[in-house]
Amino acid sequence: MAIPPALPSSVVRQMASELSASTSARDRTERLVTVLRESLDVHAAVVYQRHTVSGEAPMVYSCGISPELAQHMTDRRLDPERVASLEAFINVVAVAGKPRLSDLQGTVYDTLDRLVWSAAFPVSCGTEVVGVLILAWRERMTLTPDQAELCETASALIGVALRQDALIEREAELATLRERARLARDIHDSATQAITASVLNIEAADRALDADPATARAALDTAKQLARDALAELRRSIWNLRSGLLQERSFADALDEIARPLRSAGIRCSVEVHGATATIPAETGEAAISIAREAASNVLRHSDAESAEIAFVIAPSGVVVSVTDNGKGMDEHVPDTSFGLVGMEERAHSVGGSLRVSSYRGHGTRLEAYLPYGNIRD
Repeated sequence: MAIPPALPSSVVRQMASELSASTSARDRTERLVTVLRESLDVHAAVVYQRHTVSGEAPMVYSCGISPELAQHMTDRRLDPERVASLEAFINVVAVAGKPRLSDLQGTVYDTLDRLVWSAAFPVSCGTEVVGVLILAWRERMTLTPDQAELCETASALIGVALRQDALIEREAELATLRERARLARDIHDSATQAITASVLNIEAADRALDADPATARAALDTAKQLARDALAELRRSIWNLRSGLLQERSFADALDEIARPLRSAGIRCSVEVHGATATIPAETGEAAISIAREAASNVLRHSDAESAEIAFVIAPSGVVVSVTDNGKGMDEHVPDTSFGLVGMEERAHSVGGSLRVSSYRGHGTRLEAYLPYGNIRD
């Protein structure tokens, strides 16, 4: 069934008007999706954002879906396979950078809400894909080129809204780094005071050395202890603070090095690091780099991809490593050993983590490893 033609120019003007009247990313998204629903007779719409601190792809906004279906799409405890598959789908669409149509017949979307057809559009801001817009219908639909372009325009406007929130989040991260630098200066100052006190005790000991050896000895003991404490605190605190900044750069450098062979082969490959890498234990970091390197090698050798993405999303409890491509996908019955999956699984299990591969024939593959902290195995 074809959708009645919309008037893209008038709808775009309406979307621009709604965008200027809104005050938050969610408000902007709600207004833009409302315009699309009215223009294209959409039964349901969902916007997902990529690369959050939790490592998940959360539902930023939805309309037209039942609470029960929304729970199946977001609650890992209720439907872990559904959530993981949806997140992988979102990231594959994002990396492919083009719309994707899907037949939903026989799925949970059909069973619960009678949604049988969907169109997914990357939500972009400049060259960065920050999310995915999914529109769904209760009948199989055909979008005209103008209507598809309208959806892409709306996706770009939503991308601007989400990107603004991301910039605010980044500014908060920079503020945290500035605060860490300030704390380092404060620690340095406190250590200086301890060293000054140590010097004063040494001078007192020098003055009492002949007249009162016992007092001189006590003053020297105090001075030595103050100096030891100040040195230990100075080394521990300042270098721990600095290591976060150094480690953050080193992880980005390591991923760039992993991406270099892909780029040399003509595969566009972006590298993203989200979160504070200073929180990653050394063993977990090594496992993450190893898995990313092997997965990127698979992309180079087997995928026939044009673009790929290597990403680290760091949460307080663990890190998500993902490598996504827009290549030919993998056959469902390919042995694990063919792509080194056993080795990557063992690497993930060595730090108490897990590995998942999702492939969409003709649309790409996503490998995702979750590596929690505090679960290193002997």
